[in-house]
Amino acid sequence: MRIRTYLILFMIISLLVTVQAFAQKGPEKQGVECNAVKGMKMGAGIPDLTTEQQSQIQDLRTAHQKEIIPLEAELDVEEINLNEMIKDGKDSKTIENQAKKIGDLKNKLYIKQIQHRIAVRNLLTDEQKVFFDKMKHNRPMMQRERSCNSQGHECKNLGKVK
Repeated sequence: MRIRTYLILFMIISLLVTVQAFAQKGPEKQGVECNAVKGMKMGAGIPDLTTEQQSQIQDLRTAHQKEIIPLEAELDVEEINLNEMIKDGKDSKTIENQAKKIGDLKNKLYIKQIQHRIAVRNLLTDEQKVFFDKMKHNRPMMQRERSCNSQGHECKNLGKVK
């Protein structure tokens, strides 16, 4: 009888520990960013970058972020407005106009991303361009939450990621 009680108690404790382990937040929820995503931003992975090229890419990235962050914030606000319009039962024409406004903002962001890629590419040598052109640039637009583990990338804690 005593062994059976200890066995049941052990099983309950094991179950609780297992549940707690699975309940822990993954890296993408704890404010981490993929090294692969970070590397893409910094130009890492492109072979034989000079320090001057790295500096120029960083400057381009900073300028690019200054342009797109306000647009992304505006997009967030407009999407919230759209959801409120739908909840409030606004007429379809008003909702359609709001959707067009959101589409225009997404197009602006996409064009800015393409312009940034072109600007970075223009800094590279012919050999580097071959490598750069093979890199994946087709990540989902407006990817705000980065999922590292699902892509098999190593993750590193870099502070809070939106």
